[in-house]
Amino acid sequence: IQNASMTNNGTANLVDFTLNLNNGAAFVNNGMFNIQYNANAFVASTIGSGSFNNTATGTIYKSNASATARFNATVSVTNSGLIKGFGELVTVLTPTNNGSISPGNNSAALLTVNPSMVSYKTPSINLEINSTGAVAGTNYDQLRFSVIDSINTRITGATLNLIDNASDAAGTIYTLLSSPSGTITGPFASVNIPSHFGNLTYNTNTVTVQKLAPAKVWDGGAGTANWADAANWNPDGVPISTDNVSIATTTAVNINTAAVCNELVLNNPLLVASIQRGSSLIVNGRL
Repeated sequence: IQNASMTNNGTANLVDFTLNLNNGAAFVNNGMFNIQYNANAFVASTIGSGSFNNTATGTIYKSNASATARFNATVSVTNSGLIKGFGELVTVLTPTNNGSISPGNNSAALLTVNPSMVSYKTPSINLEINSTGAVAGTNYDQLRFSVIDSINTRITGATLNLIDNASDAAGTIYTLLSSPSGTITGPFASVNIPSHFGNLTYNTNTVTVQKLAPAKVWDGGAGTANWADAANWNPDGVPISTDNVSIATTTAVNINTAAVCNELVLNNPLLVASIQRGSSLIVNGRL
């Protein structure tokens, strides 16, 4: 494209080596820009410079996991829409990014982007745990950072959105972000994760999250005050050592057994909990 503007409202497929945006040329993507070339692919300028604007309705999709898709140093990139796919997609110039980044395409994937795609930006990072097994790229999404423009990544403006569709055991740890050659500085500006997830941990070059035991909530369904009555809990069943227990009733709770749980949260100041003689309560985690 030479000194002109092109707007894509449908699907544009990059099936060969390079798209050149020369002498101020602009590509406006309102639809799908599908980078499907199976070797290194480039959006570049051989004369002057150009721009690529992925609007709020646009998607940049790296559909082939092979090699790298690169927006070269002569192309400015603005993303207000969605960047998704497989493999590596990088911008050499620092982009403007207040859109979304989602590895894969409704399937688990590894997606690598450059640090400035996220650092000091406000993107949403959308990750999904697709299936049981806890292997990054096979069972769940992982976003990785290259060293194309920096060795360090700052995620303090980003929002994390996590969906869980798997049946992994409580205690499973997932590495959501990874920077093999650099550091990651958090925390996220906002976090939206399932209620049975926690222990979001910001390590030197990874961010991990842990699947917790589902909460066992007191509902008094048995019509008694007894901890040991299975119907007093939702879901039904007396808590075991890995359960996180939540009690918010204003009535008394009588611990009439050798009670155990992982975490215990008492959510009402009027609650009276008593331990019957000969019984006990062991909380393995936080009280």
